[in-house]
Amino acid sequence: MRKFPTILLTGLLLAPTACGTAETEPGTPTVTETVTAAPAEPTSSDVAETPTAETGQESESAEPVETGEPTPSATETEVASEPAESPSEQAGEVLSFTGLGEFNLGDTDMVERGAMVLEPECQVYISTPSFAGRGIHFQHAPTPDTAEDLPLATITIGHPEGGGEPVRTEAGAAPGMTYGEIRELYPDAAEETKNGDGGPFLTLSAREGDNEMVFLREDYSTAPLEDGQVVQSIAVRAHSEEMRGSC
Repeated sequence: MRKFPTILLTGLLLAPTACGTAETEPGTPTVTETVTAAPAEPTSSDVAETPTAETGQESESAEPVETGEPTPSATETEVASEPAESPSEQAGEVLSFTGLGEFNLGDTDMVERGAMVLEPECQVYISTPSFAGRGIHFQHAPTPDTAEDLPLATITIGHPEGGGEPVRTEAGAAPGMTYGEIRELYPDAAEETKNGDGGPFLTLSAREGDNEMVFLREDYSTAPLEDGQVVQSIAVRAHSEEMRGSC
């Protein structure tokens, strides 16, 4: 048997493959066509150097953008607390030397405005229950005449029925304060004796022009006014030594 030709044929078939020159059929992928290099992972230095302008997004390490507006400090954002106003103060019901809110001494339409009503027993006009319940009392000048258009002569504030915050004066005085506290708010106020229905009694009176603000205690007497005594009511009217009730 001849073996040499077989060996030679085998060598001829293997030789092109070893040299890398063998032809392949069209469409058959080669090693170089199918292997794709994997992208290298970026290093920390590459991330820092990578620009972000193209994507319109800032990196986490970007500095905050200045807006041109100052950042408020803690002291600028703090709001000073102020004492809350009482319902009477919110409604403008503050007692002055000339009146209370929309009501002024000398007004002659108190009944028409719904602030005063005829008291059947005494036949005089007094505050309506809505005002009296808040410790607000209107009074005409003492006179035999019971006409509803008499001028308003006195406005008195006292303790509201059932408790609650009383009306205050422009200076902050209110029923329930002591005479010592009132004297601090009205340093020019002076003790003055008034003639009342039960005889003379001592009061503390502050003056402004022809009007006065009278600070009354529960005990209508001529005993000295002590700083620790409590003021029960405050009345505004034209100054006079006569101070009598209307009923």
